[in-house]
Amino acid sequence: MKISRLSPDDAEKLSILEKLYVEVFEVNNSQNPGLEYFKSLLKNDNFIYLVAENEQGITGGLTAYLMPSLHGHLEVYVYDLAVKTHFQRKGTGTLLMQKIFEVSKNLGATEVFLQADNIDEHALRFYRKLKGIPEEDITNFSYKL
Repeated sequence: MKISRLSPDDAEKLSILEKLYVEVFEVNNSQNPGLEYFKSLLKNDNFIYLVAENEQGITGGLTAYLMPSLHGHLEVYVYDLAVKTHFQRKGTGTLLMQKIFEVSKNLGATEVFLQADNIDEHALRFYRKLKGIPEEDITNFSYKL
């Protein structure tokens, strides 16, 4: 299994990752925005896209955002982490998380953080296994514009 960070030349792979997210997260009414949009995302240094690949293609991926703090340090927020169903619980997610830890540390980040649904027991066990520390019981609010 190879874990790599996508570069500005990897719009096709980002398109595949977007389709993987739609499949794994069972997103309805999603429309792939196209390669030009993906190229623009990949040019933004504040976005990190990682993919897990084997001989069968992309099997998982991770999306994270760099978040410079007003307090003078850099944090990384993991927005999405998904692995194709038949590759789950075989180490792919762990490899993706290890890679984001490595990339984040190399960028000078002091922390990587993410959110997990309290009802998703598989995710909670996974993040605890990686020594993640649950910090707060929070409620997310979303505003459709």
